[in-house]
This record gives sequence, C-alpha cells and structure tokens, in this order.
Amino acid sequence: MTRGGGTAQAVEQAWAVLLWERRLLAAMWLVWAGWVCLLSMRAFDPALSVAMRALPEDIHAVFRVITIAGLGKWYLWPLGLGAAGLVGAGYLAGRGERADRYRQWAWILIFVFLAVLLSGLLVDVIKVVVGRARPKMLDLVSFYGFLPVSFRADYQSFPSGHAATAASLAAAVAYLRPDLRWLVWGGALPVIASRVIINAHFLGDVAGGTAIAVFVTWVLRDWFAAHEVVFAFGADGLIHRIHPTPLAAGRLAGRRS
Repeated sequence: MTRGGGTAQAVEQAWAVLLWERRLLAAMWLVWAGWVCLLSMRAFDPALSVAMRALPEDIHAVFRVITIAGLGKWYLWPLGLGAAGLVGAGYLAGRGERADRYRQWAWILIFVFLAVLLSGLLVDVIKVVVGRARPKMLDLVSFYGFLPVSFRADYQSFPSGHAATAASLAAAVAYLRPDLRWLVWGGALPVIASRVIINAHFLGDVAGGTAIAVFVTWVLRDWFAAHEVVFAFGADGLIHRIHPTPLAAGRLAGRRS
C-alpha cells in the first residue's frame, strides 16, 4: 500500500509510537504475569496440588481425556500441511483473485501455526533452564523446588506446554475472529485447568504457560500488522484483520494495480 508526501511520514511516525507503546504494554504484561506465578508458587501451589490429588478418580479420568487436546501435534501438522497446500494451490492458480485468496488463507494458517510453534519452543527452553519439579515429586519424595538446566521430564514443570498450546491457539483464533473469543477461550480453559486437576502441573506452571503464549501471540500479531499481512493498523490505532479481502475489494485492488 502506497502513501504520499507528509501523510506517509505522519503515518509512519504514528506507527512507530504505537508500536513502542504496545511493546511496553507487552513487557508490563510479562512482569505482572511473573509476579502472579511467584505468588502462586509461594502461596497456593503445594496446597492446591494436595487438594487436586484428593479429587474423585472419575474427575481425574475425564480431565485426562481433556488434557490430550493440549498436545501441539494435533494443530501443528494440520496447520502446516494446510498452509503448504494453499501455497501450492495459489502457485498453480497463477494470478488473479482465486490465487490471491489461496495465499491469504495460507497466511492465516501460518499465523496460527507460528503462534502455537513459537510459544511451544519458548516454553520448552524455559522448562529446561528453570528445572521446576513436577507435583508428583512433592508426593513421592517431598521435593518442592528447582533443579536448573535439567533434561529430566520430572523437573520440567514450569511452564506448562499444554497450557501454552491451548492459550496460543485460543489467542490466535480470537485475534482472527473477535466475535468468537469467548467461545475459543471457553474451550481452552478446561484444557489449561486439566494440567492442575490431573496433578501434572502446579497452578503457577499453567499461569506461566498461558502468559507466555498470550505474549508470543500478541507480539506475532503486531509483527504481522506492521507488515500488513493478515492484520493491519487502522486509523483508530487498533489492529484489524485484513485477510481474506472481500471479493469486491479484491476486484477493486486488481483494477488499481
């Protein structure tokens, strides 16, 4: 999209200020989330873990099924293959409205794919570095603490990867379809809670995984908007979805180019 003269410069300056403010907000979000996790670790995690172990087995059985939805593979493979297929379809379609539409949908899938993938990768790195013992270690050997730079799964409790997967997927879809945000977050919350209920993680772990996923998806959407891919900054200073373009808009853009 081209802009002319002083208008272009004013818009670029406004975007620079807006992006700086949004990065500051993202940093503040992480700091606040970190304090929440620390508070949970000191005040709630051990007692809540004991309470979750005391729940009826029927509840544990239900949430052991629900927690499967937090595995990243259920989303990364379909999203990756779908995006690749749409890119290929756009290439075969050549030029024109149909090819543009294929590419636009490919970028939408790529956005969701990257949100889930990058959140998961960051969480996996932090798990190893932090080395927090899982709840079962508290039950088995009365150990509640950290073993930094540990490659043992029993010491990779913080943050929760399942929570990060569910939260990143919900955040990405909510950005794409704000009208569905309550629905997608309503679907993500049972998956996030399941990690505490089945005693696979502490409350602070799922809070950390969720916070990291929201942060990563937020930053990723800002990056896409700055490059006007899938999203763009509007005149109101907010980020709006721009893909896929309506058919009429696509025809108009084609005539102008």
